[in-house]
Amino acid sequence: MPDAFAIVNPRRTDDPSGAVNLAGVGVAFLLAIAVRQRLLALDWPAARPSLAALLPLVALGTIADCVPLDRINRLLVAQGLKVIKGQSGPPGIRALARAARRDVSLLTSDDLAFAVAPRLNAAGRLQDMTLGIQALLTNDDETATRLAAHLDGINQERRQIEDTMRQEAEALVSQDLTLSEMPPVLCLHDPLWHEGVVGLVAARIREQTGRPTVAFAVGADGLLKGSARSIPGIHIRDMIAAVVARHSGLVVRFGGHAQAAGLTLAPDDLPLFTHVLRDVVTQSTTAETFCDAIFTDGPLASHERTVEVARASENGGPWGQGFPAPRFITGHKTMQMLKRCTHLRAEDLVGRMD
Repeated sequence: MPDAFAIVNPRRTDDPSGAVNLAGVGVAFLLAIAVRQRLLALDWPAARPSLAALLPLVALGTIADCVPLDRINRLLVAQGLKVIKGQSGPPGIRALARAARRDVSLLTSDDLAFAVAPRLNAAGRLQDMTLGIQALLTNDDETATRLAAHLDGINQERRQIEDTMRQEAEALVSQDLTLSEMPPVLCLHDPLWHEGVVGLVAARIREQTGRPTVAFAVGADGLLKGSARSIPGIHIRDMIAAVVARHSGLVVRFGGHAQAAGLTLAPDDLPLFTHVLRDVVTQSTTAETFCDAIFTDGPLASHERTVEVARASENGGPWGQGFPAPRFITGHKTMQMLKRCTHLRAEDLVGRMD
């Protein structure tokens, strides 16, 4: 351990909290609570303000960071959503939700993941993350609305770039490969790809092929910047570490976790990296690793396909990483329709039934 006055890390082996899945924002928030409690004990006047107004930021950061929604994280997200839907907390989050055409009073963890977070991330991918920070920090509704509209425009540009790159990536995959010849991992590169979007492209190709995918773009320094997305059963960060162990210096730098990683290569080293990574993954997996299994909660009987069951499913959240929403084998379309109905006000629902 470093010689420090205090080390705040829930993953320390001597930490009894069990909060090992906290995102960075959760660690910061709990630290702020502890500091505030200590200052209150010392009768420090500046410690009086409540920290509850920060819960929406904690909820957004926890969802956007894709950490497992264990008991502590679900509590933080649930309370953050409650503050947002109560029209409190940072105006920027509500403005971003409205820019994504979401009803703030009905906001869910999925809305944070697929509507609010992408608009913040788009600024960092294409322009300057400062815009997103400003949107989250402002206390002025008008400023928040203006910044959210700007971020929404950047996100539309990001989607256009992503669509083009995804089509090009699909062409690269289908150019020389058939499904029966699919390698254990895909490494894709185009000299015109945007560095800020390769991670999204890698995720799309992984979903389509069922293979871990690394997409590369040329960075400002002339080196290849790769973003990897993996599948269950293949720890992509460890796979890259194994490549480094075999060929020291092949990878300039890398980091990440089981499902996502980033790395930097010299352009001329891409063929060797691809060969070694495929060999490492092949030796670490079996055919069962690549089985595209879909896990469900079983069938729904006809009498269970009701608004009440749909509402119970909706209210059982927040859902997310490591805590997925229920998925039923039968009646899926019916349940989707009923879930949409649960987002209606009572009088609107009655109107649809007439």
